[in-house]
Amino acid sequence: MSETVHSIARTVRPHWSHRFRVLAIGLIGAVLVWLVDGLFFGFLIFQPANSSGWDTYRWYNFEHRWRTVQAERSQRAREPLVLIVGSSIAKYSVQEHVLEPVLGERLGRSVMVRPIVHAAMMPTDLVYYTERIRDLQPDLVVYITGPADADLERYKPPWEVGPAYNQQNAFRYVARRHPMYIFYSGQFAYDHFDRLTLTEFTRLQLYANFDVLKFRDEWTEPVWFNLQSGDHPRRSYLNYQGIRIPQGTWREGHTASCMRVPATVLALNPEGTTTPSNDRAVNGADRIIDLEVTPALAAIPGFHIDFYYQHRTQSTTDGAGDYLWNPQSYRSATGVYEWRRALIPGQQAESVGKLLNVPPIDRDCDAGRAPSVMRYTPEGRPRWHSITLPAVPANAQVLMRLSHVIDPLTLQPITVNGTQLIPGRGVRLSGNFGLNSESKKSRTNDYIVRRFALEDYWLGNMNDDRYRLFYETHIQPADWRAPENVSMHQLNRIRLAKYYADWHGFEQLFQLRELDRFIRRLQGAPLLIVNNPENPVAYEEYAVGSGRRPMADWYAGYLRFMHGLEEEHADVRFVDLHANLPMQSFQDPHHLTAAGMLRMAPEYARLMESMLTGSESRSNDN
Repeated sequence: MSETVHSIARTVRPHWSHRFRVLAIGLIGAVLVWLVDGLFFGFLIFQPANSSGWDTYRWYNFEHRWRTVQAERSQRAREPLVLIVGSSIAKYSVQEHVLEPVLGERLGRSVMVRPIVHAAMMPTDLVYYTERIRDLQPDLVVYITGPADADLERYKPPWEVGPAYNQQNAFRYVARRHPMYIFYSGQFAYDHFDRLTLTEFTRLQLYANFDVLKFRDEWTEPVWFNLQSGDHPRRSYLNYQGIRIPQGTWREGHTASCMRVPATVLALNPEGTTTPSNDRAVNGADRIIDLEVTPALAAIPGFHIDFYYQHRTQSTTDGAGDYLWNPQSYRSATGVYEWRRALIPGQQAESVGKLLNVPPIDRDCDAGRAPSVMRYTPEGRPRWHSITLPAVPANAQVLMRLSHVIDPLTLQPITVNGTQLIPGRGVRLSGNFGLNSESKKSRTNDYIVRRFALEDYWLGNMNDDRYRLFYETHIQPADWRAPENVSMHQLNRIRLAKYYADWHGFEQLFQLRELDRFIRRLQGAPLLIVNNPENPVAYEEYAVGSGRRPMADWYAGYLRFMHGLEEEHADVRFVDLHANLPMQSFQDPHHLTAAGMLRMAPEYARLMESMLTGSESRSNDN
């Protein structure tokens, strides 16, 4: 018997030994993959200094932002934390380096104000971000929102097959969005397993457990961008990050009809500069300016750029102190308001508005008696140009004057005559203009810093009729499906959805139900919900109504629902600010201009103070 047992053992052992080795190797391999995945994709890709600019790489920057605030919170645990959440509506409405000092001055103590936002953030996202929000231990959560965040696009036009609004379609849309795949796929799958196929459920679990899947398409470009930052001119970007130009730039970096900068902000020509640094003030050095000539400018016969060298004076702004990450430099760099007088408690809204309305635009385009050093003619070539300016003295100012600019409203060329600055669209500067020179370096954490641009000046100085013409021509054009208006498609779909919503009357949409679920999950921190200002031009199209209806049915029902949340939950306050700003404070239906953002800062601070101190009753502001 014993011999038989030993015989079987000798026969089986090699097979089990082989299987054990295979199993062990597979297990070790899986652990190594998991460790590398967590170390590289879960940690290392977020370690380079983040030099990406405002509104770029939304998912990478959202994750980077949350991790930054988490680290900050552990170091400043004794300070009250106001956490602002929401979509681009919130992102365009709040700048922490503006709002934090204003709120701190009202409270009489240091306070942290931190936006944790990303484009198209919905109440569903907030439901699953609740754990992250609680992890930061905020003293107040502020949700800055508007009807557009309720996912009105799920309304179907009458000419399409299907119901006007379908809850299942709304859910299916959420189930394929980027935020769900990247940030909460596992929990979402468990919560909705009965509505998902086995394949969908398995895929979401894989995304939940492997960062390489989460960030598969969302990390290479920002990481490479950050590693390269500052080494060369930035020619592909959304919003200008370079030094402040006294004459201003458009959001994308287009100049007005002229600009004046100190020579030292221009990069040295690496091939043509051999002059020692201590001799450059006398002998000068070749410097390079990179700029893009747009097709509209290149098509103008005779378009050219004149360059002048002028003696540097004390009165000329050199752009050196324009880094907007701290409050002190922000105050001096924007110049759009006098900080103490405008934003201290007790100031009247009218005086605040006057101080916030006018940006500091240098109107001097006069070259004086200085002759043109060189004239550059692009010869009809709409592309990026690297222009070498010869022998520029280090102590000189370089003045660039354009022969034409493009009218932003009519898109027609304007001939530049005389020395009057014309804020039309000119050539485009590189995104890091002035920061890749010998004395500058790239910015970090700029993805939450918004600058005052020529758009803000241009829109803020329109009368109502001219603004409505701009809105109907560029924001909601009659031919909005045309290829040239592709950037406006989303805004126009929302506009049509508002018509359909009002036609059907109010109903609790999927995202409104999710907002109630978020409130029930949050627990522990008071919640301030702000129905943010909305562009009066857009608002009157669907919410004002006519005749016997003082307010259209859907919008009135929306406000009743939001007030109902306040009545049902003790720690929730809802404030309706939809009519707080004029049309000139909006760049589209619901995104504020930089001036609009500044004008709202005192009001946000007052509401936050009342929530933090309990100094006002709920009904005072509703």
